[in-house]
Amino acid sequence: MDGFVDRSDIRLIAAARNQPTAPVSPHDNDGDGIITVSDALQCVQLCTLPRCAPQP
Repeated sequence: MDGFVDRSDIRLIAAARNQPTAPVSPHDNDGDGIITVSDALQCVQLCTLPRCAPQP
């Protein structure tokens, strides 16, 4: 985690979809213990740059 939310982060979450997580995971935004599409969608709302562009 580099402190920015961008496409790279969304891709990591999507790649881990439907996997259980540790009690505290940066990929599990809603804290339900499973990485889901909802976690990725929540991160899209937090993107640092327009259109969720990668950090330069």
